[in-house]
Amino acid sequence: MIPASTDRRQTSANWQQQQAAGYRRPLELLADLGLVDELGPRLAGAEMLREFPLRVPWNFVRRLRHGDANDPLLRQVLPLALESIAWAGFVDDPVAESPAQRAPGLLQKYAGRALLIATVAAIR
Repeated sequence: MIPASTDRRQTSANWQQQQAAGYRRPLELLADLGLVDELGPRLAGAEMLREFPLRVPWNFVRRLRHGDANDPLLRQVLPLALESIAWAGFVDDPVAESPAQRAPGLLQKYAGRALLIATVAAIR
């Protein structure tokens, strides 16, 4: 039997294994990218991390630019405190779906049709 590796850089054809071995801690990801000093203080707080947990597989991380705090791929996955600020002119419901919510996770905008949202994050 081949022992399981703890090296997240090891690639695998199995996407579930890649996800399981991926980064879950923002500071660990930043350390490997050489960005702790620059982006560490700007990370989101624990409350936001509970709502939007980090899970970044190595196959994605290897495409990031080391030392580049403005790498667009990094900005897609790194939860920064800036994202939790309420900005003037922006709303939580930009397409006005709140009146169509019949129950948590159930939207009905049109007669005879409904959208069931089956993710835990969407059901509040």
